[in-house]
Formats: sequence, structure tokens, C-alpha cells
Amino acid sequence: MSVRTALRDLIAGHAPDTWEIYPYPLQLQPFEDAAKSVAIVIEQRTLTAGRNSPDAENGIPVDVELTVWVVVDATRGDDREQVEDGLEAAAEQMIRILELLPDQSWDGTATRNQYDPQKPAYDFTIRHPGALTQEEPK
Repeated sequence: MSVRTALRDLIAGHAPDTWEIYPYPLQLQPFEDAAKSVAIVIEQRTLTAGRNSPDAENGIPVDVELTVWVVVDATRGDDREQVEDGLEAAAEQMIRILELLPDQSWDGTATRNQYDPQKPAYDFTIRHPGALTQEEPK
């Protein structure tokens, strides 16, 4: 299972029904489903060779960096205060979820950002060590 899939499953298991989760980067359209007020987008940013030498048993060590975007849509007709309150509530919920990760995976910070000009967001950077193993012959 990939790190992105595992993270998606963790978030989905604790997310409210008002969240739509996308385990890949995409260009978000205006949110059409009134019941889904928050989009969570998981984007793999980097894959870096790890610090240890590869070996036959454990494979090539790598570090994966993911960005988790918590996004609200400012084009839905809500006033600015409602948009900001919705974003803050979603970011607080994401903090509670990410606290379930191992300590070294998330540094506890989130950056106020925007996913695009109409979608204010917070982004959380997740780092996870792993290994590339030799493919099994088919």
C-alpha cells in the first residue's frame, strides 16, 4: 500500500461526511454538492533517496513528502466570515486526525495558503520514510 493511500484511509476513517477526499492532485472545480463543503487533496511532492545504503533485504531507503490540502470554496455564496470559520474548523479537525500519525511524520505545523484564487486552504506537510524493494518476477 502506498503512503498516499494509507494517509487517505486514515483521513477517511476520521473525516466528517462533509469532506470530499482526493488522493491525488487535481484542478478543483467549484464545489457543486452542497453537502460537501471541504475538499481534502493529497499530493505527493517529493520522493528522495534515504540516508542509508540499499541492501538486498530492505531495499532502497526513500523519504516521501506529501502535502495535504484542506480546501474550502469561496465561490459558494457564503460570506467571508463563514468561509473563514469553515476553513478554521476543517483545519482544526485535520490537526486532530494528523496527531494520530507517528511523531516524525508531521511537524505540527500548517501553512495558510490558497489552492487556487477562489479556494482558501491550509496545507500540511507529511514526511514518511519507506523503501523501494526489488520487484518480484512475473
